[in-house]
Amino acid sequence: MIDIPLSLVGSAEAFAVAVESHRADLEAHRLGKPGIPAPTAPRLHDLVDQVVLRVPDTGPVADRGPDRFVVAAYRIVDDTPMTAEAELAISVLRQTIAG
Repeated sequence: MIDIPLSLVGSAEAFAVAVESHRADLEAHRLGKPGIPAPTAPRLHDLVDQVVLRVPDTGPVADRGPDRFVVAAYRIVDDTPMTAEAELAISVLRQTIAG
């Protein structure tokens, strides 16, 4: 599982769209004309490239199919700092549960 800080992507939904779009672009490129450079992720390039993986087909060369592009397991981790109010609320909740 790849943990990606929310502060680096801004929006989990937008990141998921960018990842799927890049995976689809790579699939389409694989089926396209030879000699054309592979597409790169336009935004958040390094993070998108980390979660879109190329998986080669296995078996005898004569029987192999084309490589597949899959999205690795990842999760967006909320790394925004807690406010003083949130910390107090959590502290009160812990005290209530404990005692």
